[in-house]
Amino acid sequence: MPSRRLCAARRAFRAALILGILWGLCNAPVVDFLGAASPQGTSWLPFLLAFVALVTAMRILIAWIYVNTESVLLTQLMHASSTGCLVILSSMHVSPAQEALWYAIYAALRWGLVAIVTTFFGKELRRSGERSSAGTYG
Repeated sequence: MPSRRLCAARRAFRAALILGILWGLCNAPVVDFLGAASPQGTSWLPFLLAFVALVTAMRILIAWIYVNTESVLLTQLMHASSTGCLVILSSMHVSPAQEALWYAIYAALRWGLVAIVTTFFGKELRRSGERSSAGTYG
């Protein structure tokens, strides 16, 4: 959920974009050392860029859900389902380059969803004419 202070000065999309990049950079070392199928070696930079792109798109989609529902439960379920998809759909027997490519493809699919959401909901990620009962984000 985008921070209210961050959202007070920016539209929800921009706030989620900033949080997503920070989220990706903060989680990248943990994923690289604990969650990746193999050490990244020379594919470290492509993997990092794909991972940050993926979690940034995910943060925007989570913000979209929160802005329209104000449900922490739904946002947590979306986060859990995304992580579950990565675990289920990823192969453990891939090269670092293949893993970076997998993350890049998954990120591209997520950004496709972001494009659809922003086309219909705009940069505020909110249905037109609606205001959040918790305050405005625009």
